[in-house]
Amino acid sequence: VPQTYTITFDAAGGTIAQSTMVTNASGKLAFLPTALKTGYIFDGWFNAAGEEVTFETVFTADITLTAKWSEDPSVGESPAPDGPNLWLAVLQMRYNRKFDIKAVATEGGTITPAGTTQMKYNASQTYTIVPNPGYAIADVVVDDVSIGKVNSYTFKKVTKAHSIFVVFEKREATKTEVLYEENFDAMKSVDELGWESISTNFAPTAKFALEDGRLIIDNDVSGANTSYYVFAPSSITDKMVKDNYTVQFDMTFLDAASRDNLFSILFNYNRQTSKHYTVLYFRMRGDWNGFQNRNNSWANLDAGGTDYVDANGNLVTRSSIITKTAGKSLSDVIFNTAPSDMTLKDKKMTVRVEVDTQAQITRVFVNDIYLTGSNGKTAGGWADFRNAASGGTELVFRIGAGAKVAIDNVVLVTGLEIPKN
Repeated sequence: VPQTYTITFDAAGGTIAQSTMVTNASGKLAFLPTALKTGYIFDGWFNAAGEEVTFETVFTADITLTAKWSEDPSVGESPAPDGPNLWLAVLQMRYNRKFDIKAVATEGGTITPAGTTQMKYNASQTYTIVPNPGYAIADVVVDDVSIGKVNSYTFKKVTKAHSIFVVFEKREATKTEVLYEENFDAMKSVDELGWESISTNFAPTAKFALEDGRLIIDNDVSGANTSYYVFAPSSITDKMVKDNYTVQFDMTFLDAASRDNLFSILFNYNRQTSKHYTVLYFRMRGDWNGFQNRNNSWANLDAGGTDYVDANGNLVTRSSIITKTAGKSLSDVIFNTAPSDMTLKDKKMTVRVEVDTQAQITRVFVNDIYLTGSNGKTAGGWADFRNAASGGTELVFRIGAGAKVAIDNVVLVTGLEIPKN
């Protein structure tokens, strides 16, 4: 029978919401409570030997831990002002105070920002919680009180110290079932493909062709004209949208009339309303690639902001809003190219998008590299993702005017893993 132990917390003059806890079968605590004491900063829990204890500590016996405190330098006595300056002094003391928010997460994901964040009086701070592939949020504990499996939390108008602790857990893999797969090798004509084109009232249909076992989609028009192709209709995806699923395809940008135009995939498209839950964009020029959610929030998949001098000695200024991959464009990140070589032309990309309904996020991988800006999370609206009336159940490729793309294969499966051949 696994042994558990009782851990008692001595707040040493402070206050604490939970004075005893019991370890799990591994001898660990799920989290450590936070103590509060007016005029002091909580430094942590320590055993009788003076050693600090963390949530990674393995206990082998019942034990009492004692809080350690440091005087808060922002709380001190000042000479008492008199007259009309009294209330001004009181307000200054209040608004000059600082409060710590401690954010900690177990193995299996991240909380951002992590560690200790010092807050000004009455300021607010939002925390974002993202599980890694194969993990889920088990619990979020704010000031020693569980608030459930949320993926974000905001401390509003802070007037005291706080803590937030996130517990991740491994989860059983969703059973994988291949819903759709096409590699074009044995196909003799595009008529065998069975994809359905959706032409808008201002856009002619792009051209299909088969060349060397690849599907070539060429939208050789100018302006803002766009063509849509349904490769996974509702008849395929009806059960998919009730659970996790993964889409993977190999794509290569070819010669095109405009390097600025794009190729994208629309998730849960509804042709009656022309709405979709989210969309993944790739641009041949290699920057401003992104993942846009239903609420129009933008997750950048590359990281401009680094200016460079081109071969002609001209200073080129790159986008400064893209910050997720340390100042690199997608071409830099995936293919390790020079900063000036942002183009994705003739560079084959294996794109995998995991739609994780349990974590309520999406993840984008290119050539098995996880793009950390691609969490694709949206505040609210996740129910629409699985609602055919508003979000739709078709998956669609969209090609912009002037773009030309080769597709090697397309795989759509339930679960969060593409089966290995």
